[in-house]
Amino acid sequence: MTSQNATPAQDETRSAEFKPHDPIDVTDQNTVFLVLEELGIAHMQHAWLSTHSPDHEDAEQVAGQAREFFLDCCAILGGHVGAERVKPNDWAGAKLAAHLRASIPELIAKFAEKPAAEAGDEETIACALAAYMKSLDKLSAKQAEEAAAGREFGPKHYIDLMAEWSGLLCGLKDKLSLDDAFLP
Repeated sequence: MTSQNATPAQDETRSAEFKPHDPIDVTDQNTVFLVLEELGIAHMQHAWLSTHSPDHEDAEQVAGQAREFFLDCCAILGGHVGAERVKPNDWAGAKLAAHLRASIPELIAKFAEKPAAEAGDEETIACALAAYMKSLDKLSAKQAEEAAAGREFGPKHYIDLMAEWSGLLCGLKDKLSLDDAFLP
């Protein structure tokens, strides 16, 4: 059966568009990039409402969604979700956390408020995601500053930031090479 005014091919395309996605591969940079984008969208919506319209009727709901996305990303990268959501791997959890403690010890220490070596695996992953969101905050502030000055701020900055964070979190990068303006 087709939707009203839709051809069978259009219905098939719609069905494919809304079908559940395959399990997330946390070792694939493109997939991690997309996961980080989803977290970033939720975070930036919350940040914008908190700054510009804290009394908005949806502010509390948006804050809850942002927290839910953050916790879900922590669970995904921590290896705490089933095979129906994340492709089985040996990267999520302890191995990723060890990689982060070695790759960005100063950021883990900053966000954990203790030496990176003392941060547990889940805390390390949460600190890395918090640092990523702080990078997004800095990118947004820089974009607003450039726009206010009438200067163009192209998408390259965003893509570079996302490539660095996704590369680090999937294990392709051993260090985070961000423009100083976007370091958390």
